[in-house]
Amino acid sequence: MKIGQIQRQKWLGLIFVCGSIFLALPLHLKAAERMYTAYFSPAPGGSSVIWVAKEARLFEKHGLDVAPVLIPSSVRTLQAILAGESTIAESAGPAVVSARLAGGDVVAIAGSVNILTYYFVTVPGIKRPEELKGKIGANQSPGTIADFALRVSLRKLGLDPTKDVSLRSIGVLYDRIAAMQKGIVQFTVLTEAEKPIVDKLGFPVLLDLISLKIPFPQRGIYTTGKTIKEQPDIVRRYMRAYVEAIH
Repeated sequence: MKIGQIQRQKWLGLIFVCGSIFLALPLHLKAAERMYTAYFSPAPGGSSVIWVAKEARLFEKHGLDVAPVLIPSSVRTLQAILAGESTIAESAGPAVVSARLAGGDVVAIAGSVNILTYYFVTVPGIKRPEELKGKIGANQSPGTIADFALRVSLRKLGLDPTKDVSLRSIGVLYDRIAAMQKGIVQFTVLTEAEKPIVDKLGFPVLLDLISLKIPFPQRGIYTTGKTIKEQPDIVRRYMRAYVEAIH
């Protein structure tokens, strides 16, 4: 089977999963003016712009009734777009690249975080990069921003993520932190919004990617080319509300 076919099957499977999430939601919304918008960060402040726009009624100001829906993975929020279940959604660079390579009709319309805002944290006792050799790291899942940030961090620390350490797919931050507390893994990455959680637990920061200011489309707003072509006014109104929420 060709690589392209494998990628398409993988994404179609994820589309089915995301579709099932939205089927469980109320169906009284009118598609023309009302819409679901998926976001991927449950951390305080992580996806705050969408919620500011919602709570401040900025979407309503621009004639939209937007229902935010949490899907804790930038890959799966993008699948919600491709499934037609989220007209516009928050996602990130790695997921978009994978979707485009698989033939997905995904278009970026805004970038809200354009550098890697991650910290590389370890269990207490690890002080130097060389002490990470042979250790196990907690990954979110392949293709996510956390996965990319974890691999970049290891390389910046002089380690090969494919040879010097083992990476285990654990899931969202809370699951990764629990695995660190139990001693199952010894390191992971987390965002600036998530850092207060590990500060309380005493996990030290070994690398601050924010200070390196690495250009990267970490968080943005995406839709499909079809939506832009067929519903350009809705896209414009959504983005007006989104920009107002930032300012």
